[in-house]
Amino acid sequence: MPGDVQNLTIEPVSQNNARLRWDETVDLDVKVGGSVHIRHSNLTDGTASWSNSSDLVDAVAGNSTEEIVPLIAGEYLVKFVDDGGRKSLTEASVIVTEVPNTQNFQSVKSIRENTISPTPFAGVKTDVIYDSSANALSLTRQDTPGITGSRFKLVIFDATNDTIKTFDGTFSGLTPNLVNHQLSAGDKVQFRINTTPFVLPSGLQVGTTYFVLSSGLTANTFKVSETDGGSPVDIGTSGGSNSEYSLVGGTVKSSGEYQFEKTLDFGNIYTVDLERHIVSRGNYPDDTISSKEALISTWPSISGGVVDGTNAKLYVRTTNTSAANIQFDTTFTDWQPLANGSLRARAFQFKVVLTSNDPSQNILVDQLGVNVKLQQRSEQSSSTITATSGTASVDYTNPFFNGITGTTPAPEFADQFVSTHTLPGIPPRLIIIPETNSPGEGFFLSSVDREGFSIAFFDPSDNSVFIQRDFNYVASGFGKQE
Repeated sequence: MPGDVQNLTIEPVSQNNARLRWDETVDLDVKVGGSVHIRHSNLTDGTASWSNSSDLVDAVAGNSTEEIVPLIAGEYLVKFVDDGGRKSLTEASVIVTEVPNTQNFQSVKSIRENTISPTPFAGVKTDVIYDSSANALSLTRQDTPGITGSRFKLVIFDATNDTIKTFDGTFSGLTPNLVNHQLSAGDKVQFRINTTPFVLPSGLQVGTTYFVLSSGLTANTFKVSETDGGSPVDIGTSGGSNSEYSLVGGTVKSSGEYQFEKTLDFGNIYTVDLERHIVSRGNYPDDTISSKEALISTWPSISGGVVDGTNAKLYVRTTNTSAANIQFDTTFTDWQPLANGSLRARAFQFKVVLTSNDPSQNILVDQLGVNVKLQQRSEQSSSTITATSGTASVDYTNPFFNGITGTTPAPEFADQFVSTHTLPGIPPRLIIIPETNSPGEGFFLSSVDREGFSIAFFDPSDNSVFIQRDFNYVASGFGKQE
């Protein structure tokens, strides 16, 4: 097993990047054929671990001593990996509590899919689910063989109502603490006996495949039939205790993805600063004390092993369409990985890809989102402007961003147009600099918006009389429409 990474440090090198440094490994099988793995969690309180972080960059050569990485608030974790795939026992880590800003930014939106109400993670899911019992996004189970559901969940049989409930093996008083079974109508399930000499209820058989029924189906309760959509099985009675039986299901799928619920649409083309936000944790979903059959002396750890076979990776794609609204058939670029950076586009869509290279390991994404910012900029007159005896209108070379109202398509168009975020904005600040200015003289501003303004100078003795004046201006705001 390789030694641990020593003397890990981090230093910013730009607004979006930092340099991680560490001592070169002393292990030859890391230097030659090995690698250095770098992970990250947005947690800044020191509680991040290898199991609750995700890859930040691709692994680098084992003889490396530094790497340029995205600069994101959170904890960076680093391990050596030898040529046999064995990792350091303990990760080295360094925390960035706050990213230093060399420029002023407007925080436009902190997108968080985990805070969507009433149901978090309401976007499109492919081989992932929202697990309400864990309040997290996770990979689904794959069928093995012809069985679906959450493997080794403890169950309670209700012979009176012919229902089955899933629970965590604990009770609050006499009430079992129920958990989500993640089953749908038509799913196939089997049951097993955890401890002999107990037997299943008289109406059920070990090794028999049953179908989940739609009737009586809730998050933690279900009925079964011997045929898909058939009559409920009469469960019968059992002489065993409630903790002796488990629902058997499949292994964790190797990958799945979740596309964010809404599109980020600025209405026009801007250069936007984007930063991923991921707080996740890996787990062994079947690695619970109640599901273990071997003697406790043979367990590698009561608390479970390190989960390092799972990952969450954020992706973005963009469009510069000039259409009034973004549609599902709008042409977007290919998906590209996103940690942080500046992208130029009108609209952005995001997705996260969850992976597991171990069928016994799953990932739980507690927080998922993107931080959206616009850089501050100034624009000034390139030459002196003359306001004649009337109103002078000025158009900025590049309009600023001053917010946009999101859209939710009417039900009859829900399959045609996408929903978009409402984005707040800050009006640009404007400074007028007259070339000459007599006592009492002033000016009126009108039609002041993100695109420009109108101005009229008035006579000091009669403000209803407009006069000719030369002036310059400086406007300061956020975002640069291109």
